[in-house]
Amino acid sequence: MVASPAVDIEGVQYYSISEVCRAKDRQNSTLHGFSNDDHIYWFCGNPQRYLLMLHEFRAVITLNYSIYNDLPKAILMHNTYKRQWIGRIDK
Repeated sequence: MVASPAVDIEGVQYYSISEVCRAKDRQNSTLHGFSNDDHIYWFCGNPQRYLLMLHEFRAVITLNYSIYNDLPKAILMHNTYKRQWIGRIDK
């Protein structure tokens, strides 16, 4: 079993991926990707443009594209691929 380190989240400000350009005090903020798909679509078009900004945040939570049971399988696979690709883009 892996022990997880203690994480102090007191006073941390959370911003949505759509607010990346307006975020203040990025060193003490967390950026999350839990937004409507249309709010994060612009990021996938040119993620390299925003990478330097992402490095300024204390933490970044990967994007979360919609995966509904009634979506066609091809779209489900594409959304899963995009989520995983964006999550690894800076490694």
